[in-house]
Amino acid sequence: ARESTLEDNCSVANPRSCTPRDELKWSRSVQMLNIGMETGLYKDLALVLDFDLVLGNTLEFDYATGIDAGSSSIDQGDTSTALFDHDYAAYHKGMRGINFGVRYGPLNDERDPTKPMWVLSFIWKTPYLSTTYDPVDAASKNDPGPVGDGIHRLTFGTAFSKRLGYFGDMLLERKNLYRRGYLEPYVAINYALPIPDDSKALSPNKPSTSNEFRRPPSHEVNLKGGLEVIAVEDIRYGRKISFDVGVDTTYFTEGRNLSILSNPLKELTYTEQFLRVAGVLGANLQLAPYFRLRT
Repeated sequence: ARESTLEDNCSVANPRSCTPRDELKWSRSVQMLNIGMETGLYKDLALVLDFDLVLGNTLEFDYATGIDAGSSSIDQGDTSTALFDHDYAAYHKGMRGINFGVRYGPLNDERDPTKPMWVLSFIWKTPYLSTTYDPVDAASKNDPGPVGDGIHRLTFGTAFSKRLGYFGDMLLERKNLYRRGYLEPYVAINYALPIPDDSKALSPNKPSTSNEFRRPPSHEVNLKGGLEVIAVEDIRYGRKISFDVGVDTTYFTEGRNLSILSNPLKELTYTEQFLRVAGVLGANLQLAPYFRLRT
């Protein structure tokens, strides 16, 4: 959070002389378990069913570095003037919802090594089986708040990858390598259209002709890219151990959302467009074609 510094020449009449400074810092820790199932329907068409179970979601605030009650411009320890306590904390857990969808692979480099792997997907992310969290309600450590937002999201996506780095008989003179290669670069893009549910979404997210401040949540465009390194593979039995390194970028349009400040301010907040960039480091263990663990 940022406020203007109280400089000698900083005033309402002279706002250009006011420079911003950090007032608060925040941290968030999330432990989430994703459970999913993918079933083949016909050739390269698959049915997808999964859900996210949030085991813990902790949000904590504190003074920014170098700031205390005496130097803060928004919290000097007086609860009647502060927006919220500088050491505010919130806790959540629960199911985010259940997701249905299909994936289709027009191209498959397992059958034709001259082509890339190309997958099209449509996922309906529903708020069903989740409880919508209203920021007005408390979310304490002893009574954690739910994690649902009451929003349907129609997600359209496409992904490309290509298995490379097959060295054949040259590798240690082994002629029976039951693998397709050692490296697999990939790129994927997804767009999520938010649709508030009439019975589960909060009022500020529902359309209204009489209230122009109501807005739907942000539209999301996600771009992922990276490289999977296949350490062990046996295509005869569908076994594989691999490691994943990449970048995960999401663009959010403006909208009303459960943001970082929704908990302490006890309301959905209006957020401008922004970009979130994250690094990805993972490990995959596939014991059989129908069973896979990802971290």
